[in-house]
Amino acid sequence: GIPLVVMEAKSPSLLDVWMPQAVRQLRRYQEARPEWHGTGAPELFHYNLLCGAAAAYAGTGAPENAYFEWKSAAPYTEDDVREQLGVEPQGQAQLIVGMLAPATLLDILRDFVVYEPEQGRVVKKLPRYQQYRAVKSAMRRILSETRPEERGGVVWHTQGSGKSLTMLWLATKIRREPRLANADIVVITDRTQLDKQISDTFRRCGFPAPERMDRSHPEPEERRARRRRETPNRAQPLDLQTVLRQGGGRTVMTTIQKFEEALSTPDGKLDVLNDSGNGFIMVDEAQRTQYGVLGSLMSRALPNAVMVGFTGTPIDKGFGPLIDSYTIPQSVEDGATVPIWYEARLPELHIEGPNTLDKLFDAMFGDETDSVREDAAGTPTGGRWPRRWSAFR
Repeated sequence: GIPLVVMEAKSPSLLDVWMPQAVRQLRRYQEARPEWHGTGAPELFHYNLLCGAAAAYAGTGAPENAYFEWKSAAPYTEDDVREQLGVEPQGQAQLIVGMLAPATLLDILRDFVVYEPEQGRVVKKLPRYQQYRAVKSAMRRILSETRPEERGGVVWHTQGSGKSLTMLWLATKIRREPRLANADIVVITDRTQLDKQISDTFRRCGFPAPERMDRSHPEPEERRARRRRETPNRAQPLDLQTVLRQGGGRTVMTTIQKFEEALSTPDGKLDVLNDSGNGFIMVDEAQRTQYGVLGSLMSRALPNAVMVGFTGTPIDKGFGPLIDSYTIPQSVEDGATVPIWYEARLPELHIEGPNTLDKLFDAMFGDETDSVREDAAGTPTGGRWPRRWSAFR
């Protein structure tokens, strides 16, 4: 057989030291450091999908801070785990019955592994449980529902939880699903910087042919011909409206501004661009997007397209039903987000010198009428500084 997973189990009596000890031994088996050469078995990891350190997992060569717990027993329920297996659904039990269930493990192997260059080396990235759960939930809805608004919805995952990779894995699933053959995928952001970031993520991870749209409307033929003459060997950008009309199984990256322009015309009279039910619109940072405007334009121009919004904060229900949520407290508990501590305090203010606030007020507004003085004070005062401001004296 092929050794897909190598686990190093530790006694629960080790308390807080089991993780560093387990990870260190896994790295020694891999001969990850020069002093370990000749002491391990690196051939064991040639076909490795992931390594398990008791209740946590990561890719080959990963340091301790890259190991995370798999906090889901799906496809089993927690009651199933208790009744059928006789253990509590937590810790290593969740990793074994959830992530290492054959169907889940092979699904991750097929569609959820990416390699991305970082700081001069290639890093293997695996899904975390909330990313896998969100993609599976979205695919179930896409394949089981019939109405466009019910096939889409919102993935609410807090900032820093890896939404770009979640979008990538959902796009991969859509692209590889036989029932969605030749699907059109449009990824929308609200800033050019995010557009480039997600485009680069897709491209670095080997996603097939993502295209960035530089224009929303077709150019006049005269201008297009002149550009061809001036730059004959340069790849000419496609216009987004034409791409949306033609379809053809493309993956397109664009900004919300360009997308809205492509669904509009100066006179506001745009017919249906594409009535196929095989179009998928993914909107990043959906809480900042004008989803009301976008929804009305889409319902007219792309009436059967499916919209999935990704957001780090709660948004209006008008964007669609909730597909999955991963909140800040959950992220902090998982160690993916640093907790924020703060202490509320009132500033202690005072005037130094002989002048009180009343004297300063009189110096500034002494020559004004009573009504002006009251307006300046913010409340009727009879010409004096208001009592609530005198508290700062």
